[in-house]
Amino acid sequence: MQISLSADSVEGYPVIVTSGPITEGSLVELGQFIRRACENANTNGAIIDCQAIEGALTPEILQSATPAYTQAVGRSVRVAYINPPAHWIPSDDQFSRDLAYNRGGLLELFDTATEAVQWFRRS
Repeated sequence: MQISLSADSVEGYPVIVTSGPITEGSLVELGQFIRRACENANTNGAIIDCQAIEGALTPEILQSATPAYTQAVGRSVRVAYINPPAHWIPSDDQFSRDLAYNRGGLLELFDTATEAVQWFRRS
């Protein structure tokens, strides 16, 4: 089963609602979807609602998948994740953000879309 993606918008920024199991392949698919959504909205920021993601990637898989994800998204797109599932381990989440940052990606985790939009506007 592949990850299910849909897009909406908040203040001109695409909000991508994800659901389904997360895998290395679906992470890259998400990156491609983010890039297309930003191109279509003519913006460089996207909000990803993670609440319905099933499972989590291990640090080993994150390390191997992050370069392809970062390349799929593009270096100029800022990605704000909101509503992390309760089963996500905070240290793994920080590790994935650090990996993306070290490869030129710009992503952060927020509680709400409003906080994400504020981050976009500050940058």
